[in-house]
Amino acid sequence: EYVYSATYKGEPSANKVTVVAKNRKKYETYFRKVGLFKCTSVWCSACPSLASTLHTMSDEAKEHSVVLACHGNFNSKDPFSLYVGTYDLGSYLMGVFGGGAWPTLIYDLNSAEVGAARQNEVEENILARRSESPATCGIKISSVKMEDGALKVKAAMKSSTGGKYDLACAVMRDGLKYQAQGSHSLNGDGVYDEVVVNLSGNFVRYDSKSGKELKVDEEYTKEFVFPFTAPEGQEVKLPSEEELKSFRVAVYAHRAVGEKSTMDNIAVCGYGKSIDYLLNE
Repeated sequence: EYVYSATYKGEPSANKVTVVAKNRKKYETYFRKVGLFKCTSVWCSACPSLASTLHTMSDEAKEHSVVLACHGNFNSKDPFSLYVGTYDLGSYLMGVFGGGAWPTLIYDLNSAEVGAARQNEVEENILARRSESPATCGIKISSVKMEDGALKVKAAMKSSTGGKYDLACAVMRDGLKYQAQGSHSLNGDGVYDEVVVNLSGNFVRYDSKSGKELKVDEEYTKEFVFPFTAPEGQEVKLPSEEELKSFRVAVYAHRAVGEKSTMDNIAVCGYGKSIDYLLNE
């Protein structure tokens, strides 16, 4: 704890400022990442500006965040739209968390910011989420593999405090291409990254039916299965080994806080790889 006061002409000021510094490792065991759900569309002319902001953030902000591009039908058909019932994913998330304009950035499935925000604003919001909601759990992704015509993800989590948690999973792809008149990508090259192509059913909030109450340091494991499908009457085409390299998964933990749900932490892993728990060193 540090106390500061000003001196003017030899006289100390009665006003004092107290600064309290805390070692994050003392109260946050696991390395915290913030989930950035980017509601976007190939037809959105303002969306590349937000994409640029996220790609040019500081190394610290990037290290503490995971971007998920949630496409929606903005004025016309977006080939990367994923539907939740009758709503595309981008529109659905904006309906739940607010927004209503493209692009919208949703932090930790908690709060929404409309428009192509400035880089310093996005970084301040990431830091605010880390400060206001420290991680109480860590996430491990043991495997991401193809098996029996499905993408299978094995994950686990541990809580440093105990509480009610639920693991969810999103499947993403990088390098998807769509070039058409009126479409907009980051570099104008028609390439789209971080595109969410599949989700577990509990992706939006804590689900008491699939959630679990954990004790301190108790490990909870879960497997997610995402079958590859095709329209009725068409043959299912499985991705090649080369195409599978473009797949990544994000596994995140919902935590129940009273009657509310918050995203506690998130981890990302590429196809054929694994990651262990990340600690605050």
